[in-house]
Amino acid sequence: MTRVPAGEEVEEVIEFINEAHGSSYQLVQRLAGGNQSGAYLVRAPDHRQAVLKWSERTAWAGQVLRAAPRIPLIRERGYPTPAWLAVGVTSDGFPYQLQEFLPGKPMADLGEAEAVLLINLVNRQTGLDPDPGRNWSEYARSVVFGETAPARDRLRASSPTGAAVVEAFLRLCHGLENLELPSGDLVHGDLSTNNVLVQDGRVTGVVDIEALGSGTRVFDLASLLREGYLWRGDPSALATIRTEAERIAGPDVLKICVSSTVFEVLDFERARSSPDLDQMLTRALRLAADLAS
Repeated sequence: MTRVPAGEEVEEVIEFINEAHGSSYQLVQRLAGGNQSGAYLVRAPDHRQAVLKWSERTAWAGQVLRAAPRIPLIRERGYPTPAWLAVGVTSDGFPYQLQEFLPGKPMADLGEAEAVLLINLVNRQTGLDPDPGRNWSEYARSVVFGETAPARDRLRASSPTGAAVVEAFLRLCHGLENLELPSGDLVHGDLSTNNVLVQDGRVTGVVDIEALGSGTRVFDLASLLREGYLWRGDPSALATIRTEAERIAGPDVLKICVSSTVFEVLDFERARSSPDLDQMLTRALRLAADLAS
């Protein structure tokens, strides 16, 4: 996993941004989250606040620049993600965005009330289709069924339990190799409770949207379902999310999307030697069994 930049490096990035964009932002504090890229509160001399996101993953620069022109398009159609005030790449190749500061805090739970908010949010993604060239439906199929699928294959080779998880989800998806997944929706690509800001019982913003693309919004519901099983989630809330996903596109589409996101996240947790990996593998087996029933 990429190291989150230290304070001195953040100051250098802010200095670069100020010179490149004629601004005068100063660092206030680091914000919660941002495991792969830092998120920092910055303030201008007139006390306007913004959120700085940047990453040492130079390979991510292309995706950040690709996402930038799509942000105003989905905002114009009512999707509640913060405006990007400035975007670019430092002289060292590090991508950055200055984003509008929005009120609210990340969701703390995944219960029934949160499930309803999340379902309503995801259904606002219907038909937005921001980037047909980055199709999450096609990607999900490749992760599950591809002749070479790195996340799947690394997870299978990692341990007997990892192999059991892969085989359980492949059995779940058996016979679905030729199923065409819907497209045409906005897909966040990394939707989680941590990326949804709420205040007074309403969603105030959706963040970490750099990976956005097109596909079926069921992919984002699958990500939430996987989060609930592997980390936290009230069973009735997870049943509500599953029911909505199956209503949208049927149980088979959900099976492929869930399998894809399970392979990806467990491979990520394996790569960073997560101390909770064994528990997550066991919970993933329960998710596969529940989806098979």
